[in-house]
Amino acid sequence: MEVSSVLSDLCTNHKEGHVGDLFWYRGNKRIVSIYPKQQLDISGWISVIPGRTHLPLQIKGTKSELITTEKSFYILVEANYNTCQYNFLSNVLELETFGVPVAWHVGDRISILLRTDDVSLSHLSVSFLQNNLTLENGIEIMRIQSVDVIGSPYKIYNISSVPQTYAPLDPRLSRNERKDFFMSRWRAHVSMLSTFCEAIDQVKDTLQDISVRHPGSGVGAVKLVPSNYINEVEDIPEYTPSTNDVLEKNNSVPSSVSIMESPSQSSGQLSSLTSTEMSTAQGSTRLAADSATTSLSSLRSLPVTPRRTISTDVGFDRIKPPNIIIFSDSASAADSVKVALESTLLKDRYTIHVLNFAGMLSTPWLHQACLVVIHGNVPPTFTSVITDYLLQTSGSLLVLCSDFLGSILPMFHTAEVRPNELVQCSYKSWKHVPLMHHVFCYQPTPTAPQFSHDEHSSLRAIPESVEIKDRQGQLHKLKIDILGAEETWQTPSLLLVSLVNSTSKIVFSQVHLEVAPCQYECDDKKRQALEKSDKARLEILCDVLGSHLGLQCSIKQPHITYTSAYFLGKHEAKQELLDKLKKEGTLDSNIVMKAGTLNLKFCGKGVTPPTPSANLLPVLQHSCPHSFSTVDYFENLNTKSVGRLEMDVGIKWPNDIYVNKRTKLGGVLVSSVLSNDTVICNIGCGLNLYNKDPTVCVNDLIDSINKETGSKIPELTYEIYFANVFNKLEELYKMAQAGNIDDVKSMYYSFWLHSDAEVEVKLAEHNVKKVKIKGIDSYGFLRVETPDGNELTLQPDGNTFDMLSNLIISKAMFY
Repeated sequence: MEVSSVLSDLCTNHKEGHVGDLFWYRGNKRIVSIYPKQQLDISGWISVIPGRTHLPLQIKGTKSELITTEKSFYILVEANYNTCQYNFLSNVLELETFGVPVAWHVGDRISILLRTDDVSLSHLSVSFLQNNLTLENGIEIMRIQSVDVIGSPYKIYNISSVPQTYAPLDPRLSRNERKDFFMSRWRAHVSMLSTFCEAIDQVKDTLQDISVRHPGSGVGAVKLVPSNYINEVEDIPEYTPSTNDVLEKNNSVPSSVSIMESPSQSSGQLSSLTSTEMSTAQGSTRLAADSATTSLSSLRSLPVTPRRTISTDVGFDRIKPPNIIIFSDSASAADSVKVALESTLLKDRYTIHVLNFAGMLSTPWLHQACLVVIHGNVPPTFTSVITDYLLQTSGSLLVLCSDFLGSILPMFHTAEVRPNELVQCSYKSWKHVPLMHHVFCYQPTPTAPQFSHDEHSSLRAIPESVEIKDRQGQLHKLKIDILGAEETWQTPSLLLVSLVNSTSKIVFSQVHLEVAPCQYECDDKKRQALEKSDKARLEILCDVLGSHLGLQCSIKQPHITYTSAYFLGKHEAKQELLDKLKKEGTLDSNIVMKAGTLNLKFCGKGVTPPTPSANLLPVLQHSCPHSFSTVDYFENLNTKSVGRLEMDVGIKWPNDIYVNKRTKLGGVLVSSVLSNDTVICNIGCGLNLYNKDPTVCVNDLIDSINKETGSKIPELTYEIYFANVFNKLEELYKMAQAGNIDDVKSMYYSFWLHSDAEVEVKLAEHNVKKVKIKGIDSYGFLRVETPDGNELTLQPDGNTFDMLSNLIISKAMFY
């Protein structure tokens, strides 16, 4: 297993950690020693409520008197909430049996800090060896790791305001309805926990208290305060379990846990993608955030609006940029892979997605990917999904430091632990290149009882070809080539596996082609060696992607040139805005406004603008860009206070702009910031105006129309485009302010691509429900109608609509 998956990336020193001894190894479970001891900062965490609680999971109360304070220490338990299942019957680990739950955090996983002692941990270890256990409802344990703790968690001040997401389900519902409601409610519960943690991350550095109102919860805001804010929290209402409660723990046993476990061999059920209003202790709750919600409200019909049918189908076949999908059991490792790909692939050619296990089980994404990158360990059930991808789509795989090697090539089941080892590798003309090796060195199963240093002994066991079966039992032949070898042990570091009679290929790498030298800042020797070989590392990765996997790559990427921005508008209006920003404290004394990592420096007359960079944007107040005609801009600008070509342009829910109903032309992205009682919405609209790659642009369409029809339509310039955007934006703003929302929706539907379209909604356990799209509701959520006449609602933040495959899938599948 790769080090980053053995160590939790939540620990502040996880990059310094390495595996010491491998004590036990079986299947996807390992017990190892880690050096140095990992340090966990819980400043952004939330204290576990004493006694019985449902945050973050059901805890019946602790037996703190059994844990001796003098000999106690902390362990970190991490679990994958995407594996939650309805009516899961198996042995369940009750954390409170092994220690005192202290604090929790929810991001891309559920993390719980437990105070325990030697006796309890030994019981854990024995149970780990003897049982196959999960947390409640099949929630799979990813890892358990001892940690030193720094920082103090936040506390929930007003516990009664927390929505009770574990209330019993209505027993009158059918089994399928109960299952759908159960999964919907679980997604809402995770969404609520994640919302709390995200809010704390915004204020933890300044130790401010913060109030969070989960959207539509029907209860007051939940106040989160630093640990030293109060001495006592309010009385805790204990939750009384019901026999109808489908979230109760099943078959609990006194001892069971995995100290370090890859995703389990279970199917990893997909969470429900449609959900209902939650039944809570306070009443019916409509949840937003990233959970998909469904409203069983009465059917509402769309307004009848004409649809323009002007054709601009000029033969463009680049619908969207090709997809590259990264799957990793570690979010930080996935980020490293993404950075490496972005350093080698041609710019603006590919769209890179990072998916978790549930996302990888969503076949529409796999069938639209030109490359899938696998990093780290994968569940055994993933093998059949990837096999189908290779056999049915002629796709390609890049597998980096993963036990998936043994899933395709069974002879690679023998592994030697080699933590943090720097090795010399050779590939084509690149010789003796220092690279970091995978923590497990997989070798062909040796005939001798011990590993051999003899090259021929190690490589002789690799056959020229193997055969694999698809789900229908048909055999397919795979050809094996050794691309590169590691020189110390003479083991294959790069393998090419080609599907005979197909273009599908797999490249397996046992060295870290994605790891940058900066990840070894605490080890000068390794860092210096990797810095010298970093150019060769990227060149090897570039050649592997280009020569063997057919992607467009180049190490020589165009240099990014940063330029100043220009503040256009009437002098009085510009000065009024700057004065207002100064008064609010948004502009500092140097006339600098901070926007995340970017600083905007406003430069007036007589001020020499600083050099623009990725983190500094000079904004010139009294200058005009040479490449932008302010005359054309203001001549076309008809607005009072806000800064025509007919094409078959449509809107794909929730935020994409399409031309000819199939090719993406642009998109809209809205982000919001909550500051005290003020909500600031930032609307970004990107349109391909001049850029030909990666799909098509407006002016290419104009050129094609002119050639086909003999027209002389002028190209759309930046000036005219921006002027018309602001004209229409102000028109829409005034309509909304005047309460004419129906007129705004009518205009929206005139470009809508989905009216009465029949699609399929993917639910938990791979269940699919056919629905008909009816429109959007007042929140902008997608309204769909089931065959039995019920109406469901899907949120744009919780779902993504794949128009080409007619599927609506959960965004929870992405990291």
